[in-house]
Amino acid sequence: SYTAKTSALDYSRIEEAAKFKPSSDKRYKLGGTIKGSDYVNLSDTEIQLLVAIQADAYLMKDCSGIAFTFVKQRKIERLKTLLDKISIKYTVKNYFRKGRNEVQIYLTSSPSTVKLRSYLGNHKTLNNNLLVLSSRQMTVMLDEVQYWDGTTKDNGDICIDTTSKETVDFIQTACSLTERKCKVSQYTKKTNFGVCEVYRAYVSVVS
Repeated sequence: SYTAKTSALDYSRIEEAAKFKPSSDKRYKLGGTIKGSDYVNLSDTEIQLLVAIQADAYLMKDCSGIAFTFVKQRKIERLKTLLDKISIKYTVKNYFRKGRNEVQIYLTSSPSTVKLRSYLGNHKTLNNNLLVLSSRQMTVMLDEVQYWDGTTKDNGDICIDTTSKETVDFIQTACSLTERKCKVSQYTKKTNFGVCEVYRAYVSVVS
């Protein structure tokens, strides 16, 4: 969990509760929402790409390149649309593997890929680096999740499954800061690579 620290100059920042140290000369917000203008130099499209990268990308080890491999056409088209909006250079290759057609989209190393990767870290997660986003920017991020790791229910609620606990913790925090309800659960799933823990966030449209 997190707490917002506020100084006499009305400067606020969000801090992990585990790292929080009280002081008598400061005031503390124990809850609430983030208001105000955008704080981070990220366009809406870059924020949407962060969600896509976290969910489906492979981060190259020897450079800042980013690779995606898709089967679903809707994901291919959405990613290409986002990349074209901000003119990130990429290549597309088609493969036939394991009895199916696959499309690889590779983002060439550039200042843009370095910037995007810096927010997700080496473990490719939505994390505390993004707590500086404004409420509006967090809403953009939450709305994008349904196109990647999430599915939309008939009532408009979003169900998000991820193997990253750090990501689901961030989503829960972002929901709290943007006045959305979020319920988190956990279950075990058997895959071709073995058994893994899956973390589920159920985000309600109506707060």
